[in-house]
Amino acid sequence: MRFYEVLAASLVAPFVAAHGGTPGAPKIFGLARDVADLKTRNIFGGHNHRAAGHGSPLQARQGGADGRCGKDFGCATCDEGYCCSPGGYCGKGQDYCQAPDSQFDYGPGADANKLPSGGSTRNIARTKLGSVPYGGEGIYVCEKAGQIAITYDDGPYIYTNDLLDMFKSYNFKATFFMTGINLYKGAIDDASTKWPAMMQRMVTDGHQLASHTWSHQDLSAITSAQRYEQMIKLEMAMSNVVGKFPTYMRPPYSSCSEASGCQKDMADLGYHVSYFDLDTDDYNNVTPDKAQIPKDNVKKALDAKNSATDDFLAIAHDIHYQTVHNLTGYMLDLMVKKGYKGVTMGECLGDPEANWYRSSGSGRVATSSVFTPPACASTRASSSVAASRTSSGVVATPTGVSQDSSCGSAVGLTCLGFDQGECCSQYGYCGNTAGHCGTGCQSGFGKCDSSSGSSSVVASSAASSASAAQSSSASTPAASSASAPRSSSALPPAVSTVVSSSTISSAARSSSVPSSSTVKPSTTIQTSTRASSKPTPSPTPALVASPNGTCGGSKKYTCTGSRFGQCCSWNGLCGNTFLSCGQWMGCNELYGKCT
Repeated sequence: MRFYEVLAASLVAPFVAAHGGTPGAPKIFGLARDVADLKTRNIFGGHNHRAAGHGSPLQARQGGADGRCGKDFGCATCDEGYCCSPGGYCGKGQDYCQAPDSQFDYGPGADANKLPSGGSTRNIARTKLGSVPYGGEGIYVCEKAGQIAITYDDGPYIYTNDLLDMFKSYNFKATFFMTGINLYKGAIDDASTKWPAMMQRMVTDGHQLASHTWSHQDLSAITSAQRYEQMIKLEMAMSNVVGKFPTYMRPPYSSCSEASGCQKDMADLGYHVSYFDLDTDDYNNVTPDKAQIPKDNVKKALDAKNSATDDFLAIAHDIHYQTVHNLTGYMLDLMVKKGYKGVTMGECLGDPEANWYRSSGSGRVATSSVFTPPACASTRASSSVAASRTSSGVVATPTGVSQDSSCGSAVGLTCLGFDQGECCSQYGYCGNTAGHCGTGCQSGFGKCDSSSGSSSVVASSAASSASAAQSSSASTPAASSASAPRSSSALPPAVSTVVSSSTISSAARSSSVPSSSTVKPSTTIQTSTRASSKPTPSPTPALVASPNGTCGGSKKYTCTGSRFGQCCSWNGLCGNTFLSCGQWMGCNELYGKCT
């Protein structure tokens, strides 16, 4: 799927801004053949976004003035037992408490803040077994010809048992990337729900259980401590049901950037970061009139390959009725017809089942949860975000112009002079959409304006100084930014770590959420806002054909000869479409072909 398609959908339908808000709408995930596309997906399509508005006046004790809360209201927190809605109101119930939309930093009662029983798994040994890589940029492809690993995100859900029946009839296996408590479905270890029995059946039937975090927060937008909580809480809940927890995980929104420290944290926790190379696009086609589209996507992918030599790592979502009762049966029939076998992700990678889990039989430590109100937004940037990135060498002023769209305090680069957009989003990526230039935009590292990428955007003097110091023209970045002088007048950006605020529209959020690589440009980008010239980084000799669909960047992979496509797109991804190959789209001819 393409980002501009997701954007269009978000403008004509009340979809979600953070994995939806309706049970069964996934969002953004990473695909090797078009990784950035997956990172802008609204995976919770068809589920209503929970954004409580202002009803009757609330008592101040439940929050700040008039019961308001959150980073936009003086960082006021709600009273004990109350939740802070995406719109910044204190209250109780689904509209206020549902993960991932509830502002859990400002509401003690948020679902995301609930703690499973049984003790923490934090101190259990994280021995790295086998040859499958841990942490890092992630895994996008299978390794065994003739196999397809279908993975399902966001469950278990009310349709999952039917899905298990279907796989059993084909004697195929699947992998389930589970969330612990999102979509207001209750915790997966809650005995009063259907989820524990479903999970136990998955294990009995030979399927693979994996982590999609506790409450589906953006792992690149929260602190290291919060990332650990997201992983550990899911481990605790799963251990309460099946006595073990997984070594495979998929980041919500396919967002686990190196700059945020997420990739290192996942490696330290002993996780294989999992993406995919076949996106069914089911989350974006959840109604009967669109049910054929995901089928066509699957058929097109399989028709172009041969089971004797090829394999697939596919993604779908068992929180959607059409996925379970329409798409899946079609996929399984087509797989049989084409000669493919349905297996778990671990099997398709040649990883023994013993490596898929860690035993939680011993080593769990009694723990409790204490809600700690955050410092105000102006101080959180330095205390929460910067603290988790200390080892990465955070700098507060720009030292050069971005060459690959990364920007902000984590890398020290400005977007001024970057021809694909001069606004630095709160997640540290250059662009010119509302998501880059509006809420959370880092004014110290580029232009900021809530009206997004217009040419009238006024940049901060600090960022302008940094850009001017590097180049005499903001539209022509220097090839080598490392040696550019640091501006003494630049101020650190005000970065917010709170996610899922209703002030970020679905379209805007999609355009600024990062992953292991940046997102593709949307059709809202005006060519008139682009610089007249493109960056001209110098490639290194002896380029290696990309093994994972990425190009350029720190590893300098070329798309020439790569299975993922021959053209290197503006955001460092191999492909064969006009988005990747078009020179007007910023195709990088140093690392592939361009048309």
